[in-house]
Amino acid sequence: MKTVLDHLALKTIPLFSGLEEEELKKIAMLFSVRIYQRDAAIVSYGDPANEFFLIKHGVVRVYRLNESGEQVVLAILGGGDFFGEMGLFTDSLRTAWVDAMTAINLYVMQKVDFRALLMSFPELCWKMLGMLSQRLIKSDEQLENLACLNVEERLQKALGMLAQEFGYSEGVCRVIPLKISHRLLGEMTGTSRESVTRALGRLEKKGWLTRGNDKMILRGPSS
Repeated sequence: MKTVLDHLALKTIPLFSGLEEEELKKIAMLFSVRIYQRDAAIVSYGDPANEFFLIKHGVVRVYRLNESGEQVVLAILGGGDFFGEMGLFTDSLRTAWVDAMTAINLYVMQKVDFRALLMSFPELCWKMLGMLSQRLIKSDEQLENLACLNVEERLQKALGMLAQEFGYSEGVCRVIPLKISHRLLGEMTGTSRESVTRALGRLEKKGWLTRGNDKMILRGPSS
């Protein structure tokens, strides 16, 4: 049975900010609600692109495989973000995998409804383009970091990004309330899990970070 979305839930989604309540009611009717547990596969490479996804709560990882078969993280997305839109514009297949880093609540819309929505609300296209542009800026920065920074510096940049996107302040520190594996950090920084482990140890000795159960606390100036 389809779980219908309460239109009030859309008010907290940046993509729909500024819309009238009656407009939100019409849009809410196009969505269904899905819940995934941590580590669940949401999208697989090569699948037909038939759905658009909005994240209400939780965090997902978007990744591809390089020529060596190693996973390369393209993006970490959280509440208010969306994914799956590119294939709906082009009628192409999925070009990446997406899985759940935490338990996650998603709002899901079918391709035909997604296209009709953009025709009815062209201002959403501009908002979506703005959000996609911000992602491209982050991707460019990530490529620059891979080319110019050493492992420890890349790791600090990656943790700083996670702290900014998903963390919260605790005094002068910044807390990342996620269980982040060394493998994931390696995929984000283009290095091996062993190199990440050594770099984290050095940063901890310097007092830049503290590791706890399912969280990291950044204390350095970059946090």
